[in-house]
Parts: sequence; C-alpha cells; structure tokens
Amino acid sequence: MRKLNLLMAFFMLIGFGLLTSCSDDETDDVIKPKVIVTEVAGATYEQGTSVSYGIVISSNEKLKNFEVTVSGVTGAEGTVLTYTTEGLFELDDDGNATDVIDVSTKSEALSYTYIVPATNTGDVTITFKVTDSETFNEDVKTFTIVEATPEGTAFGNEATNGVIAHTWGPNHAAFDLVNGTSLASDGNEANKDMKNVSQQNLDFVVGWEAGTGNTTTFVKVTGFDYDAGTVEEAVALFTGATSSVSGVAVNDVYLALLGNGETCAIKITEVNTIDILSDVKIGEEGFIKFSYKKSSVAVGK
Repeated sequence: MRKLNLLMAFFMLIGFGLLTSCSDDETDDVIKPKVIVTEVAGATYEQGTSVSYGIVISSNEKLKNFEVTVSGVTGAEGTVLTYTTEGLFELDDDGNATDVIDVSTKSEALSYTYIVPATNTGDVTITFKVTDSETFNEDVKTFTIVEATPEGTAFGNEATNGVIAHTWGPNHAAFDLVNGTSLASDGNEANKDMKNVSQQNLDFVVGWEAGTGNTTTFVKVTGFDYDAGTVEEAVALFTGATSSVSGVAVNDVYLALLGNGETCAIKITEVNTIDILSDVKIGEEGFIKFSYKKSSVAVGK
C-alpha cells in the first residue's frame, strides 16, 4: 500500500511538470510594434523643396494608429505630396487611419513626402509614431530637416564705365551710381554719388565725396569678395560708413549705400595721379576708374 501511494505521488509530480511546461510553451512574449524610416535624400533642404521618406511598420498585434507630425515650422505647415498606404490603412479626408489592420504576420511599406514651406526659417522636426491597439506599445522615429544656408541675393551685372576726374580738368568729375552716368562739375549735386574735389591748379585728390544733398555713404572693406559676394554679406560689413573717401588705390573695394536704398560694390581698376599743367593753366588731369555692381533689389540698412 505504501508503495502504491509513492507511485501515485510520483506520477502526479510528473504530470504537474508537464502541465507547467506546456503552459510556458504556449506563452509568447509580446513583440512591440516597429517603425523603420529611411530618408530618401540628404538632411539639408532649402525652402520650398521636398523631403521623401520610405517607411516600414510591423507588429504582432493590431495597429491602433500611425502618425506623422511636423513641428518647428514657421509660416505654413507644409504640404504632403505622397501618403501611399498600399492596403494597410483606410484613410479619411484628413489622411488619418480609420481601420485597425492586423499585421501580425507581415510588414507594410508606406511613403511620405513633405514640402518645406517657402516661408520657413530654422529647422523642422518630423516624427513618425506607430501604436498597437492591444498593448498600446509604440515606436517613434524622429528626423530633423536642417535649414539650408541661404545663397543670398546676387548683385546685378557689372558695369565698367565708372570714372571721375579732376574737378578742373577736361573730363567729368562726378558719377551718378543710381543711373550709371558721369556728370560734369556743374551737374545736379543731388545726383552726384561720387564727385572729385580737386582744387584748381592743385594736385589731383585721390578720392571723392557725395554731392551736396546726396545721401550716399561709403565704407572700404577687405573681407568682401567683389566677384562672388552677396548683398547680404555686403550689408553685414557696412559699418562705420562716411560720405567721403580718400587714399584710393587700385584693387581697393568699397561698398556704398545709395540714396535709393540699393547696395553697391565698387572696385578700383585704375588710378592716375599725374597732373599735367599747361603753360596757360587751362586745366588739370588725373582720374580714378572703377567697376561697380548694384543689388537687384533694394536692401535697407
């Protein structure tokens, strides 16, 4: 009898172990949903350009929601060009998922394209989030669109006809940068952005000043690329400006803020300081030649 009881206890212990083993085998760990996002192109974009993403989402549960949110936008919110679900979701008019789809045995691919607003400044953050409906587990991926460095405003076409000469010489002594024309000594003072002030029978003054009533100011710069510099770069360097310039030399670069609000870049191309006085003192010689470029839009300072 005692042996029978021991035998029964042994078989009961084995049975309990089998039940425990089966129970463990039938319990699967919950697999959290995953969202994999790949940026199709680079991470730096100018305003008005598009950014495309390839997206793969998967889960062993039923998905509750898939969201794409955009933050950090100034101005308009941007435009979604492509939101292709390929059978995963039914979307309402606002582009939101309306059905809960079981993706326990497969992954689904989507595509998403975002247009950076033309009015935007600063970085934009795009967040992709997938959530399942039973465990409410979620996976989030975030991308930042870095604002591209603006190219800036280019100056207009270069003019090479700039010249001012000795006030009492045979050539024009002033120049109108707004209209691109030379002016005689007796021309309208308000139109003289650059006028020479050499005195009669005296050496040529290697410089200029704005005419009476003319508000143009100048600054000599050494850190500005005359050939490739932008209007914005010129304006940033426009400090300590004056209405007169002296000691001009070949290859010097000056920036001017004209009375009409335009910014002008000036490069000295030739300086002639040889004064030739005739026997009858009919006049003096000497000149400064320069090329110049003006902004295509008015930029105030």
